[in-house]
Amino acid sequence: MDKICTVQERSYEGFKSYLVTNGHVEICLVPELGGKLTSIRHLSTGREWLWRNPHLPLQPVKYGASFVEKFDTGGLDECFPAVSGGPFPTPPWEGITIPDHGECWCQPWDVKIVESSDQKVVLWTGCNGVRFPCQFERTLTLSTTSPHIQLDYRVSNLTAFDMPFIWSIHPILQIEEGMQIYLPESVQSVQIDTDIHGFLGQADDWVSWPQAVGGHDQSVPLFEVPAPVFGQAYKLYAPLFNETGPVETTLADPTGDHELTFRFDSQEITHIGLWMNYGGWSGSGSTPYFNLGLEPCIGGTDDLSRASERGEAAILPAKESRRWSLEIWVR
Repeated sequence: MDKICTVQERSYEGFKSYLVTNGHVEICLVPELGGKLTSIRHLSTGREWLWRNPHLPLQPVKYGASFVEKFDTGGLDECFPAVSGGPFPTPPWEGITIPDHGECWCQPWDVKIVESSDQKVVLWTGCNGVRFPCQFERTLTLSTTSPHIQLDYRVSNLTAFDMPFIWSIHPILQIEEGMQIYLPESVQSVQIDTDIHGFLGQADDWVSWPQAVGGHDQSVPLFEVPAPVFGQAYKLYAPLFNETGPVETTLADPTGDHELTFRFDSQEITHIGLWMNYGGWSGSGSTPYFNLGLEPCIGGTDDLSRASERGEAAILPAKESRRWSLEIWVR
């Protein structure tokens, strides 16, 4: 049977959603939940790639609330102009608080069906900054030609002042023991941003990739997902400064038959973040989670102040826009 594209309005746990497919992959978009994707499903295998938190119900978003305490429900969110909450580092917004995980997830998004045919579906989605005057836009395109989702981004500075930012896509993935993580070949080491138990080291330490040394001089194959009883959680960043042009990062199941891959231009998207939560942490007070964030991003840390100090924050010039693109492939 020939593949066709469809877009349908549905209800997802009480929220208006858009179910979009190209015959290869199916996604569920919930604009009221900060433009969250709640599902990326490979149709021929039925595999769902996005994790769903069993401890937190979906609820209407609340600007300025703690993401990790009440809204870390899983799926795919967007973090902008930072991941960590905290004070903005530069005038004229210096000292103004950036919400936990940024401004995008905690407000409803606008959505518009730009194109809907048997061959292609294009959805424009976006929101405006609340404390920081900018516009964040993400256009999703699915076509019958291949099993991937095209994400095209544009952020626009609406002010007369340059605005530093970092951005991270924030997909929380379902994992199982023995899955493998592939980074570009140039990545020989990664930097610790957070280590919940200090197992690999302290913030800003570098550890080798794909094999590191952890507590008690234990060899740690960072490329391989351990069992949930591993009990560790850390956020690492891989810089891509030695890359030119298109790169990939992949999560593969233990058989190697099923993969989720991000493809992007390393001149546009400068780092890969790795939130490796292997039974080591929960922000909601529940039992620790077992999941993985594989996160192409701009800026090599969750914290905008730290990124600015390192010279790794992107600069959005006054009255200008910046664009980048990302592909999500499944098989």
